[in-house]
Amino acid sequence: MERGYFALWRKLQDHPFWKERREFSKAEAWIDILWEVQHKEGPREVTLGMTCLVCNYGESLKSLDTWSRRWGWNKSKVRRFLLLLQKMNQIQCKSEQKTTRITVLNYNQYDPRRNASETTATRNETTATPDKNVKKEKKEKITKKTYGEFNNVFLSDDEIKSLNERFNGTLSAKLENLSGYVASTGKKYKSHYHTILNWARKETVNAQTPNPSPSGTCNLCEHLRQCLNKTTKSQACERYEGGVAL
Repeated sequence: MERGYFALWRKLQDHPFWKERREFSKAEAWIDILWEVQHKEGPREVTLGMTCLVCNYGESLKSLDTWSRRWGWNKSKVRRFLLLLQKMNQIQCKSEQKTTRITVLNYNQYDPRRNASETTATRNETTATPDKNVKKEKKEKITKKTYGEFNNVFLSDDEIKSLNERFNGTLSAKLENLSGYVASTGKKYKSHYHTILNWARKETVNAQTPNPSPSGTCNLCEHLRQCLNKTTKSQACERYEGGVAL
């Protein structure tokens, strides 16, 4: 069963259903005890005849006769019920002059105000202690430095070190290219480090692609056209196998 609590108002004691004359069940008797114990944290003085007693938080000073009349039980049944609650570690009982002191153990668990305070404290503690991954991410953002003419390229010391090892003397030009592009287009990147690496890969691929000849055809096609002009088609095929000059 899902755990939780809800406030059971003491005002319910004035409801006709609760005031109906009847014999209480054990559950009703237990609820009645929780209602009747001292719910204010400060001590309260209780005068019984010529005797003055102090009732503390979570305690009740009522005689067995009083509980008997409230629950419609005989005195013997009340005594057995309180003994049962003691065995279940729910209460402690102590005989006082003219009355019985009942102390509800862990009463703060039944107190909505205490529960609310503990929940608030837990939330504050959670807020004050963020997740380690979040702290690491914030730290990483703080340690990143700005580069480029417009100071809009953000890289950490480790990223700069890695890029210097890859591009050596050409890194400065790459930083300026990215800085100018971001400034002119307003484009945003999740990682400027990976953007520089991707641009470098594209440059490498473009450099490996055959350049077109002035006539609009690639060098291989131009060379093949010249060969066809000088030789027969069969001879040209012998010179090229799979598109590669032999």
